[in-house]
Amino acid sequence: MRVFFLSLVIFAAAISSCAPARIVKKQRDTTMSVIDPLPTLDDQLKALKRVKESNQRLVVLHENGYLYFDGMLTKRSKIAEQIHQFIINEASSPKQAVIAYRSHINVKYEEYNRVETALKRGFYKARDTYAKQKYKKSYFKLDYKTRKKIRKVIPRNLIEAEPYQF
Repeated sequence: MRVFFLSLVIFAAAISSCAPARIVKKQRDTTMSVIDPLPTLDDQLKALKRVKESNQRLVVLHENGYLYFDGMLTKRSKIAEQIHQFIINEASSPKQAVIAYRSHINVKYEEYNRVETALKRGFYKARDTYAKQKYKKSYFKLDYKTRKKIRKVIPRNLIEAEPYQF
């Protein structure tokens, strides 16, 4: 019952602020404090503008299921390889490579999630390629500390923008 009440309090606080929020810390009286709103679309776009155009790509999922990578029509099965190639070959530094992902408001969640998974797979492929070049092992066969170093070299810079509607 207490957990349900806490969830209800958090939900009500989030609705009242009209902005998504994250839970920062748990207080002693077992209530949660809701502060520090998540970055808005404008904040994310400003951060994206600070990145050089050569280091960013835009992925758009349209309502009718068409998927565009950097303005070119593509298939979901090929998007991971395109992101991998972009991070390894085209970006001036893998650390600065940014993928912005945006979808139409009427796209089904399952399709949105499939594309998002394919985008993440592209980052994993890039990390795996880097690990094989530097450590002569697959990324997934390395120990935790080495994987953490690789994640610093190739972070998953994936910006998910709010859905759009025309």
